[in-house]
Amino acid sequence: EKPRAGVDAGDHPPITPVRCADQSQLQDLDWKIYQFITQNFLATISKPAKYKVVKAEFIIGPEFFELSGKQMISSGFLEITPWLSSSQDVELPDIKQGVEYEINSIEIKEGKTTSPGYLTESDLISCMEANEIGTDASIPTHIKNIIDRGYVKVNTKKGRSLVPTNLGMALGRAYCEI
Repeated sequence: EKPRAGVDAGDHPPITPVRCADQSQLQDLDWKIYQFITQNFLATISKPAKYKVVKAEFIIGPEFFELSGKQMISSGFLEITPWLSSSQDVELPDIKQGVEYEINSIEIKEGKTTSPGYLTESDLISCMEANEIGTDASIPTHIKNIIDRGYVKVNTKKGRSLVPTNLGMALGRAYCEI
């Protein structure tokens, strides 16, 4: 994974550390903020993380299966910002193409899936930035507009999630039919 690429909208330069400090010079909260800023700054100038992606396709009887996983080759910037590392990495055993493998066991697990939650304001901002919708200055206005126009309601009990209203759902369905 590469460090997140920001967009320079000309608003202001990013926050960067300007001098070296140690924990004895700062109060607890100030030290945590300093560490966070410093680690993020160093991550932006560090090498990218590198992964080896493995995909396997196999057939058991009449059924077709796919399996994928990834193995970190180089931690890069994640060494400085480990909280950005995905804990869902799946490392696969060494699988050779064209080789037949014996099935040791088969297990069926029953479970239920859950629908994804609603987008939070933060999620929506990330989606807008990824799709180059708006600028740093206009994104808050766009979000305020969808709230003011009654397309969504803000649920403050769930991390400021944006819950679509009937009007918002109808608008979404109408866009899909265009």
